[in-house]
Amino acid sequence: MQTRYFASLATAAFVAVSVISTAGATTVTVDFEGVNVTTASGPVGGPLLDNYLAGFGISLANVVGNGVFVNSDVNDPDAPLTDQTSLASSGTNFLEEYGGQFVSYDLTFAQVLDSFSFTRTAYYGATGSGLVYPAWSAEAFDSLNNSLGVLANVGISGTFNDISNPVPAQTFSISAAGQIASVRIAGNHGGFAGRNTAAIDDLVLTYTEAPSVPEPATLALFGLSVAGMMRLRARRTA
Repeated sequence: MQTRYFASLATAAFVAVSVISTAGATTVTVDFEGVNVTTASGPVGGPLLDNYLAGFGISLANVVGNGVFVNSDVNDPDAPLTDQTSLASSGTNFLEEYGGQFVSYDLTFAQVLDSFSFTRTAYYGATGSGLVYPAWSAEAFDSLNNSLGVLANVGISGTFNDISNPVPAQTFSISAAGQIASVRIAGNHGGFAGRNTAAIDDLVLTYTEAPSVPEPATLALFGLSVAGMMRLRARRTA
């Protein structure tokens, strides 16, 4: 009987412990292909973009400029044959902002991240004036708005002889385990035609899942099971 009792107790303990999972890393990629950008619609922003980002636990805040949009490298039927365009790093869609000498926006996250990365899209130009490569920065902040680090690129402009065409895409990342609450994207096109800030694609968010804990009902059930088995043992050994 004691052997059966100890086997039952071990089984109950295993059931209780099995509901506690260890923390694990989760990676989410946002490629903007879920936003339907067409030649007729033009760039898509507003509630449609907000709802799309919310599905990944991201919200826009502190927008300076004319707004943040999802654009497409097929939105202009002539591009890249007659003007400058961005080329998405995957699919056709990317995120950018228009308007002003200086533009910026914050991406805030529902859950603090361990790391954040994005791909600055390639730029392609076909007019005689050449290419504009906007200056931009990406700065990460913790939940108390303390800076965790800055990525930045100096803007350049010139003819095709001065700048490679296309300007190749490049991926950048910031890491700060369990601390990244927001990232501010800012840019300045220096008064030249073309993109006002970096067009970005393929946001990759990495965060650590908090360990799950037993629900109160599970703990209560486990406690009752142990108490019952202890009473049963006491009667059988009396």
